[in-house]
Amino acid sequence: LFAAQAEEKRGELFGERVRDDKKETIDVVIKADVQGSAEALRAAIEELKETDSFGYSAHCRVLRADAGALTLEDIQLASVSGALVVAFNVNPTAATMAEAQKLGIEVLESKIVYDALDEVTRRLADLVAPPASNWLGTVTGRAEVLQTFKIGKGIGMVAGCKVLEGEMKRGSNLRVMRGKQVMHEGSINQLRYLKEEVEVVEEGSECGISFETFDGVKQGDVIECYIGGGSSREDDDESAPDGED
Repeated sequence: LFAAQAEEKRGELFGERVRDDKKETIDVVIKADVQGSAEALRAAIEELKETDSFGYSAHCRVLRADAGALTLEDIQLASVSGALVVAFNVNPTAATMAEAQKLGIEVLESKIVYDALDEVTRRLADLVAPPASNWLGTVTGRAEVLQTFKIGKGIGMVAGCKVLEGEMKRGSNLRVMRGKQVMHEGSINQLRYLKEEVEVVEEGSECGISFETFDGVKQGDVIECYIGGGSSREDDDESAPDGED
């Protein structure tokens, strides 16, 4: 039903994420005031990793970790793969910074190791989906929205989807993602396969999903399915300690 749109859009919408390895990489070039600091930063940065609920991960690959001034050659090396440059306790010259700006290379200047690591970690986190709210439960599947349409007052907006991973289950909780942005958290109202309402749609199949309280879904969004959680965000609040004896 929606196969043509799926094949045309998947590479564009998901980029590296449609590959089997499920990995994203940030290349890094390190320049520090002394070689010991450069090597310590290399070791720490190579240990950093962020992973989302579907097992997609982001990590760093250090291309160079040297002592000395940040040079034009460092910037040119970074430009080959769009690497992040970490300048630790060194002061880049105006000419070097101008070249970085010209080539679209970000230079992260820092004098504290933990600040540099925090900044790199934040960039890794931007490459994977944010953690789901606890009340949603355990993730079971992920579907790409290929088409949207409205069906009367009783059903409302319907998303025509293809299940990319796992399975979608009727009555389950869901999260709608647009890139890395959470657009909606709620539940599946109806789940249809070939116009019939069904309990489960598995990986590789197409389906129609309607929502209880959300009409803002768009083509290209990703719907994540969850089971075993609560029925609303209030369940998170009720399960949290109130701080009183």
